[in-house]
Amino acid sequence: MTSFIDKVRDNINKHDLLSRGGRVLVAVSGGADSLALLYVLNELRHDFGFSLVIAHYNHALRSSAIRDQKFVKQVAQKLNIPFVTETNQKKPPQKGSLEEFARDIRYEFLLKTACSMKADTIAVAHTQDDLAETVLMRILRGTGLSGLRSMAFKRVVEGRVYIRPLLNIPRCEIESFLKKRRLSCIQDPTNRSIKFTRNKIRLRLIPYMKKEFSPDINTRLVSLANIACIDHDFIEEAGRLAWPRLVKIEKEEVVIKSSGFKTLHPALRRVLLRMAIGVLKGVERSWDFRHIDMIDTFVASRSFGKLSLPQGFVLNKAKGSKSFLIKNYEYHS
Repeated sequence: MTSFIDKVRDNINKHDLLSRGGRVLVAVSGGADSLALLYVLNELRHDFGFSLVIAHYNHALRSSAIRDQKFVKQVAQKLNIPFVTETNQKKPPQKGSLEEFARDIRYEFLLKTACSMKADTIAVAHTQDDLAETVLMRILRGTGLSGLRSMAFKRVVEGRVYIRPLLNIPRCEIESFLKKRRLSCIQDPTNRSIKFTRNKIRLRLIPYMKKEFSPDINTRLVSLANIACIDHDFIEEAGRLAWPRLVKIEKEEVVIKSSGFKTLHPALRRVLLRMAIGVLKGVERSWDFRHIDMIDTFVASRSFGKLSLPQGFVLNKAKGSKSFLIKNYEYHS
């Protein structure tokens, strides 16, 4: 049976996660997953020739957060690895998702820290369980291929490489690794609270699905994500090829040729629209399939005029024009 460390080593090699001579910023919360990631990367760093920096973000959302911060600092001192931490000063939103708020400010910190510490790679400890939970959560909320593909072993965001070396490893194997090594970790009490959607899926829905439908539901959800990732990448590549002949960016507005756009397959039209919207300033997460479909339907119809979109964006399709444009009028007002 392949050991936990060998699985991580295989993932690094297979997915080309690390480069010799690079510096890796490891996001460590103090929980089991991130501690296991830290210890295994520390054990493999000489084999692959990279150095480590530990980053811990204190969300300051619960009383025990300072305990976690001190615990991770002690681990860093024990391993003699540089340690960077920061405490959140922002107030949680009155409306909206606390989960999204916490994730956003954490990733802002990781990116900023990676830049300041000259780390070319950011390692996060998402597991097979996390991937399965995310896929199921997005299915429940409504999603397409882009959402189904969820997480990847390796992805480049704003010039930094994010890697997930544990993405195909079940949480039970991670806990077993820590137990065998007699390594302690922090138990986050909020992980047991079902007021958060992800926790409710983890603690209630997935156990029910395992019992009533399929014991290997996590594996099947991960397989779905992998298939979606391959198909989405193919369509996205076709979108990149179509982009130069159909799309122009003029004064922070997207202009798309109508005739060429209409001849594309619907899947390709939608990925081109997502790419176009992605380059505009002011776009938020509330954009989803409904809005993409709304634009696609309006462009394909014989209607003309303006179509109102989220965050002050407007699609303008003038009669007699060979193109349509999308622009954020509120942003420019």
